[in-house]
Amino acid sequence: MAIYFEQTNRLIIPRWRKFNPKCITAEHKLLTPEIDIKSEPASLLSFNKKEKDWHVHGSVGHAWELVHSAYINQEFSKAKNAAAFLKDNLSQISPALRKVINEILGEDISEPNSVAPDIIPINKLTEITRREIKSTKRKISYYLRNEFQWLELSRLYSIIGELEKAKQCINIAIYFSNNQNRYFLRSASRFFYHIGNFEQAQSIIRRSPHLKSDPWLLSTDISYSNKMERHAVNAKRGREIVDSKNFSNESITELAGVLGTMELKNDSVKNARKLTKQSLLAPNDNSLAQAEWIAHEISEISIEPWLNKMELGFEARTLEFLHNRNYAKCLHESLLWVMDQPFSKRACHFVSYLCTGLTENYETAIEVGELGAKTNWDYFPIINNLTFAHISAGNLTRAKELLEHMTTMSMSSREQCFALATVGYYYYRSKEYVAGRESYQKAIDLAAKNNYDDLKKLATANLLREGYLAGESQYVIVMAALEKISKDGEDLNLEEQIKHIITSVKKEHEVKNV
Repeated sequence: MAIYFEQTNRLIIPRWRKFNPKCITAEHKLLTPEIDIKSEPASLLSFNKKEKDWHVHGSVGHAWELVHSAYINQEFSKAKNAAAFLKDNLSQISPALRKVINEILGEDISEPNSVAPDIIPINKLTEITRREIKSTKRKISYYLRNEFQWLELSRLYSIIGELEKAKQCINIAIYFSNNQNRYFLRSASRFFYHIGNFEQAQSIIRRSPHLKSDPWLLSTDISYSNKMERHAVNAKRGREIVDSKNFSNESITELAGVLGTMELKNDSVKNARKLTKQSLLAPNDNSLAQAEWIAHEISEISIEPWLNKMELGFEARTLEFLHNRNYAKCLHESLLWVMDQPFSKRACHFVSYLCTGLTENYETAIEVGELGAKTNWDYFPIINNLTFAHISAGNLTRAKELLEHMTTMSMSSREQCFALATVGYYYYRSKEYVAGRESYQKAIDLAAKNNYDDLKKLATANLLREGYLAGESQYVIVMAALEKISKDGEDLNLEEQIKHIITSVKKEHEVKNV
């Protein structure tokens, strides 16, 4: 059976996007000088070196480096000559670089401001990503020590699941960096978080000499400690920064959200509410999604004022539409979420849940699931739901391959329940009814043994459906049992999934009686 999307323990982990000059945020900029006067000169070391290199060498590669760094640091005046040089000496300029050059030179820009991705077929995404890999490699050939291009190359390899190459690129990027740029450090750490090396992810953040004075780095460090269930040694310092009122609301939005999440975990509802509201004074898409999650646990928190204003707020809108049961809009936003973060376990898992557990959009579930499997091959929820989707679509050969892989995976007892039920589903659709019934019963017994009442009911409902479809049970008996499960499961967040199973049984009954 499809493993549902459990909204538990969401953390504010850095987003990892391609640097887009149309979308400069507080994360990319230096902290205000009068607030963080001690850290600014060190933060500018890398920029000053690139400025010197450009004046000494005068090459296209060094000009590009200076222009890129100047844009991030908002030091336009120091890169005007380099920008003009690029404009005069490059026969082909990408739209993104053209915008940077024009903005630094103070020239009119007529390009649209939208930074939202388009929903494209997954095979097209892979094709585009491979082209971008070639393009990024060419850029690196101009200037080998460009840590940001190595970082981008790692992100691109992560999208297509070539994680060893992605890791090599990240390590090269880190080698060339000077541990000063927070955007770089947070993005680099995100790769190691993605592959489950949380120690290394946190180690990268802690390389910064500005950790204790930078709210963006502090929020990331605290989140990683929470992920590893360790004492967050920098939480106290984080609270001091939030309470100091010395930073803009935009700069502390993620830190306030992280601290609010910690307070919620510690059952301090009052403090959790206060900090979450503070994170919503000037949220980004990440802190907005966190507030959306917390809002279902704590009253008096509303993300409504921001929901449609946040261009990249796909995750928050996805979950809001889910709660409102608007599945068409939910699917649209969740696919944008996948396009925005193609390597994200959470995004791919959600789409697979929506398209299998709540609807019957198996084509989309397979398309997104196969993307997720490329880069999250050992993440059980994605592999299980992908298997379920292939079985539902009648692709039993591919389903068997995935089931064989699942037997090699390390699973929790809850995941074992889902796996046994999925195996039962496979056997029923392969017309091996006895084996199917036995596997479902094992799932039910394991759920009962571990007091997983939700999984016991869900596995039972799936068995009832498959038994009816196989002609083993009468319609009236099956429907009565499903209705009872639906009523008993109202407090277990199973209502929509059981309703979906009931609907599929009714449809099959109508077909049989035409």
